[in-house]
Amino acid sequence: MNVARLLACATCVASAYGDRTFNWAYAALLLLPFALVAIVAGVFAWHAGYRPRMLLRHPPARPAAGDHPDIIKETT
Repeated sequence: MNVARLLACATCVASAYGDRTFNWAYAALLLLPFALVAIVAGVFAWHAGYRPRMLLRHPPARPAAGDHPDIIKETT
């Protein structure tokens, strides 16, 4: 087989104008909304007091053995 044929893939050969970097713009546009949501959620969490060290010291609350039964009881 020809080396060029082995290195070619369907998306690279079919990319617009034969430019392989042309598809990176579409990948960036697809991932940008998710990155923005993650950044905004991180800022809100930071201002709410969630810090990486705090989460390691105090993981999310779980009912302890001595908690009131109404806390543990399922209501649905």
